[in-house]
Amino acid sequence: MPPSLGSFEAFFLGGKSIQDLQRIHSQLLMMIARKHGLGCAMSIVGASLQWLSTMDEREPNPSVLLRSPPHAPPRNATPKERWIEAVRKASARPDPWAHRLSQLPLERGKRRRWEAKSGSWRSEELLVRLESEPFAKGAMRICHRAVSMDRRNWVAKRYDSDPDVSALESDVMMQMIAKDYAERFNACGPPKKVDFIEASVLQLPERPEGLRDFAVEAYLDGNFTKHSSNSGFVADDVVRNTPHAFSHFTFEASGAEQIVVDIQGVDDLYTDPQIHTASGSSGPRFGRGNMGLRGMALFFASHRCNSLCHQLGLTPFAHSPMPGDGAATQYRPMNGSPNESPREEVVFDGSLVPAKSSVPHSSTVSSPMYAKVHFALAMLHARHVQANAEFIGHNVLTSPAQGLFHLQTSAELGHVQGALSLACLHLNRRPRKGVLQALGSSLQRPLSLDEAAAFPYILQAAEHGVARAMCSAAFCYQRGYGCAVSATSAVHWYRQSLSARSEEDDSEEEREAERLPGGGMEEHEILQALASLYEGAPGLAPNPRLAWQFQLLAKSSAKKQEESENSENPEVSRCRRGTRRMTARKQGKPSDCQIGGGMEEHDILQALASLYEGAPGLAPNPRLAWQF
Repeated sequence: MPPSLGSFEAFFLGGKSIQDLQRIHSQLLMMIARKHGLGCAMSIVGASLQWLSTMDEREPNPSVLLRSPPHAPPRNATPKERWIEAVRKASARPDPWAHRLSQLPLERGKRRRWEAKSGSWRSEELLVRLESEPFAKGAMRICHRAVSMDRRNWVAKRYDSDPDVSALESDVMMQMIAKDYAERFNACGPPKKVDFIEASVLQLPERPEGLRDFAVEAYLDGNFTKHSSNSGFVADDVVRNTPHAFSHFTFEASGAEQIVVDIQGVDDLYTDPQIHTASGSSGPRFGRGNMGLRGMALFFASHRCNSLCHQLGLTPFAHSPMPGDGAATQYRPMNGSPNESPREEVVFDGSLVPAKSSVPHSSTVSSPMYAKVHFALAMLHARHVQANAEFIGHNVLTSPAQGLFHLQTSAELGHVQGALSLACLHLNRRPRKGVLQALGSSLQRPLSLDEAAAFPYILQAAEHGVARAMCSAAFCYQRGYGCAVSATSAVHWYRQSLSARSEEDDSEEEREAERLPGGGMEEHEILQALASLYEGAPGLAPNPRLAWQFQLLAKSSAKKQEESENSENPEVSRCRRGTRRMTARKQGKPSDCQIGGGMEEHDILQALASLYEGAPGLAPNPRLAWQF
């Protein structure tokens, strides 16, 4: 006669009910799914159950309390029998926090979860027990033990000095957005999957103001490893491919708008990430740790693409082959083969001497999305050169040569401000980002005046639509400044600059281009230059009609500008003219003081007196000289 349900429970489960079995079964599945991902949860559960069911119960193990049934399942037991035995043994394992939290009172709370895909919060009410005294404290946050009604152990975190719940919401959003990136990373089929613990905001309304909001997540039990920080690489005994390839992946997956760093956790289950955004602190949701492009640059300064980066098809970041570009994570292929399949080997190279890398040292392999990062890295080198600092980040030496390399690479990838800054440096002029001047002046052989080297960068900015760079390109073509004289090209770019000019356009690029030769020309000066070219210039057929029209337009424009300046406060107008002339004298621009358009009446009379006193090709006339 088959045994009754009660005897079945008493025999296999030590008095536990089927409901207890279902609850324990669900808890096992959820714990493993959270740690390893749903894709491999069942295979991991199956393997662990096989092991548990055959474990020798007489083996001394103080952490596992077992009540042996009269008959253990034989080795050829069915899967169902092994499941029952495994659950019985697992249920006997004690909760490490039970003795701390079981006596605490239950508190009513509201838990809010962030849905990264929908961009909204989802709320639920629950009962929790939370320890009043923290068990850990960091630089900014303190951690409390907590347990939910379904016996899930949580870590509840709050900021010690900032009770504002928005900071906790920012942390939770970052973690859930990073979790979404992890799902996209796993979909690419890496050798090892990654995941982030689910985080949420917990509010305990019955607590005092400032002590009622927490960020909660599951307690991680195991060896905690920090793979990177929010400001570059952090050296550990073992450096793995997966965490660093994941950060690189997030940069490209976001279209160069975000990067997930500060990777830390147990195995490949991570927590507490930081997200840098290209927009920096003005970007949404990512807290005080968001270092913007500077944070992105610090990551790539120490990152070398490993075999997993290559497998995922990520674009290698261009690095300078010059000494001083030592990397913290240098991938060395096994047996020297650059095409070896990805492995989780130790890839740490702690020396400052750059090792040979499988990544080509050429900016041609970079994507335009990296242009902003190269410019930010050039700025980092420049600031540290100016401050006389030895390193810009972990194991990355400060170097003006490397700064120029990254500035040049940013220009090659289409970064207009990088191109304009290089043009200024080659012309020995101070860029708007004045700190960049330290790169050219701190070399063993400082950059000398090289108009030919500057001109291609001026032309590049002109081709990208910068109106004042167009004007500068025309000025250079008209006078042969760093290029061959070409009246047709000068006419083309003068006309383009007139079409592109806008009173409202006061962008960083326009203000940078104003420092270039001819970049500060006013509208009437451009029109006057066009009239001069059409009157007769080498390589351009004279066109008296157009020359006359541009002359009229130049006079009209000059009159409008004069009326506009006169309508202002006289002191403001005088200061404006003085500033324009002084700037032109310093930078060699063809402003009114250089081409004579701004001469006052007494200046003209003095010039006539000087000419009549004696000038080549003109008979001296002391009487007229005295009169003038």
